[in-house]
Order: sequence, then structure tokens, then C-alpha cells
Amino acid sequence: MVQRAEAFQTPHPPQPSTAVEAAAASAPRLVAISRGPEIIVAALDQVRYFQAEGKYTRVLLAREEGMLNLGITAVQAQLPPGLFVKVHRSVVVNLALVQRVRRDELGHMYLCLDSRNERVRVARTCEAYFRTGIF
Repeated sequence: MVQRAEAFQTPHPPQPSTAVEAAAASAPRLVAISRGPEIIVAALDQVRYFQAEGKYTRVLLAREEGMLNLGITAVQAQLPPGLFVKVHRSVVVNLALVQRVRRDELGHMYLCLDSRNERVRVARTCEAYFRTGIF
């Protein structure tokens, strides 16, 4: 009886109610990227995008970039769902930092990201994701 009463008084952390919440809770919050002899530690939400570079992954921040010793598929598997989306077979983008979606004169879709002057190409198979208007 006493054990039951203690069990009710001991605070328990709230359990995730869905598989998505469980995955988000266990997802990493920081990324440590190599740049020459140093390692840069950044918050995951500061990553603009990840780009495949052979068996490595290039990580682009607002003003810096570096490499991860993982392939793009392994990186994507560890990212929180809903925050990052694969827009090309070699690129995973932080959706929260997409400012504009544009098409060029040939009809190719590109993403314009916050604080970077470059454009990220969207594969034709991934364009429908941005046409829905809500992501």
C-alpha cells in the first residue's frame, strides 16, 4: 500500500503520445562538424542544409561549413522529423530556414535559404512537397 502511494507521488516525465513525438524527443539537438583541425559544435536548428559528398556529408551553417563522417542517409535517419526534408537525393534542408521557393526560366524549382546567397535545387520528385503550401 505504501509503495503504491509513493508511486503516485513520484513525478514521472510525460511519455510521448505518438511515434513522431518519441522520435523527436530522442533526436540529437547538436551537431559536431569537422573543419580542418577544429570541430565546430552548433545547434541542429542552425544548420541550413546537409549535402552528400561521397561517403561524407557537408554541413552548411549561416557563415560556416564543415564535414560529418557519415553518409547523407545515416544523417537523415537521425534528424528530427518535420524539421528537415530531403529535397534532392543529395540534399536535406532545414524547412524552418527556407525563405522562398522560386523557379528558373527552365521551370526548375530552387529554395532560397535564410542568410545564404546560394540556391538549393529541388528534385522534380520532391516539388509536390512545396506545392501543397503547408509543410
